[in-house]
Amino acid sequence: MSKAEAPPTSDPTISLLAYLCVKDMETLSDQVVLLDRLGLTTAQIATVCGVVESSVRKSRSDAKKTKRPSRRSAAHQKEVVPHAQS
Repeated sequence: MSKAEAPPTSDPTISLLAYLCVKDMETLSDQVVLLDRLGLTTAQIATVCGVVESSVRKSRSDAKKTKRPSRRSAAHQKEVVPHAQS
């Protein structure tokens, strides 16, 4: 199977392994990020997580937004220097 080719949705082995990877994760966002990195499609992730595809797309979008700070906020943050304890 090539990298560009997604695993087949009907393969129960893929679904079982994907479920075992995310069963102890607390948030849908964490599950989606991991399964997305493993190369599962939106439909496959939705099936494994027991949600609709639109929820997977929303979680993926939210994860991308929180992953990287905006350029403006990063440029205006003050550098915090810890105080030496005596």
